[in-house]
Amino acid sequence: MAKSRKQQYAEETRRVLVMAARRLFNKDGYAQTSLDTIAKAEGLTKGAVYHHFKNKGEIFEAVIRQVMAEAVQTVATAAQSEDAERRMIQAVDAFIDICRTDEYQRIVLRDGPAVLGLARWKALEQEYTADYVGEMVQELIRARGSEVSEVMLTRLFMAWIIEIALMVAEAEADDELYTQAKAFMLHMFAVI
Repeated sequence: MAKSRKQQYAEETRRVLVMAARRLFNKDGYAQTSLDTIAKAEGLTKGAVYHHFKNKGEIFEAVIRQVMAEAVQTVATAAQSEDAERRMIQAVDAFIDICRTDEYQRIVLRDGPAVLGLARWKALEQEYTADYVGEMVQELIRARGSEVSEVMLTRLFMAWIIEIALMVAEAEADDELYTQAKAFMLHMFAVI
């Protein structure tokens, strides 16, 4: 069944609000961005924002979900090797590169845990990346004939990846840490 004009308009308004919020959260940060600013950026009223989101935290979660989903897609696109180990290396390289971008650092790595709380932020990371990481770990275990627990290794990889992402964000333009982070992950793959 086709969507009504009202439904189409509502979806478009929501999309526009999320994009405006994303630009502003990236530019000014969560604390400095108000719902009024988000609405005015698109020529809308604060009431229009409240029609789609109950508060600033809810629109922030919509933004962080969008950024995380795009990051996973970027990683998946970058990791195309037929070799499981090479594909995992490509994925880690792509993810660490994403972690160095201003937008990912500000929205996901800095404001994300502060705004959502560490538990909610980790839950979103799990939601967006655990299946993907789990599939890659499973392929790596199978390719090597290892008898390591897939569940345990996936959770450890997730923890390492999150911690490395936070370290890269904290270090900002520290190329040495960036190189060390990649080397560490390569070393961890060798352990499997």
